[in-house]
Amino acid sequence: MTTLFLFALLIVIYVGVIFFFRKKKLWFLYFLVGAFGLTFIIIFSLIFFGIDEKISSIEIGHVNSLSNFLGINTQIFDGTTLIVPDPTGWSMLSINVECSGILEASTIFCLIFFYPAFSAIKKSFLLTIGMVLTYVANIVRMMLIVAMTTIYGKEMVYFAHAVVGRIFFFLLVIGIYWYLITKPTLGIVYKRLEKRLEVSK
Repeated sequence: MTTLFLFALLIVIYVGVIFFFRKKKLWFLYFLVGAFGLTFIIIFSLIFFGIDEKISSIEIGHVNSLSNFLGINTQIFDGTTLIVPDPTGWSMLSINVECSGILEASTIFCLIFFYPAFSAIKKSFLLTIGMVLTYVANIVRMMLIVAMTTIYGKEMVYFAHAVVGRIFFFLLVIGIYWYLITKPTLGIVYKRLEKRLEVSK
């Protein structure tokens, strides 16, 4: 109860600070504090209310279905754990908040949501694409881990997860961020520079 009360108090303070920055047109602070503050709120809420486990369970279901479709006889155990066949028997892969893609998806969501250069319609469009692409990217990451475990065995689980899967997913997320935020921003800057050059002529 105390934790929930403190969390609610922090949200009230956070909202007040965001409105203050917006009113004063301190856009950099508005974007920075707004995006990372909301990311923390989303992640804490998902974990506190157990929603992260439900998301992990859905992801496990998709990975299991895709694995079986591709001929890898995986099985779901305890909701968020996948049993994967390997050359010596079976390996167990557990999905928690760190490898569920929730952290990355929340970050991208909040960066787009608070980005001041985008209109509400464009934000809605980019948010939808961002969430779908991040989810798909994480499914692909987990499929890569499943495939490496199936082929190379238990000894490869840690390397596949902590090194290959993490780097692979990181590059995909950077690509998504570039496509959704960096590229449109460069386009906006380029158009503004063109207008200034035309005015100065």
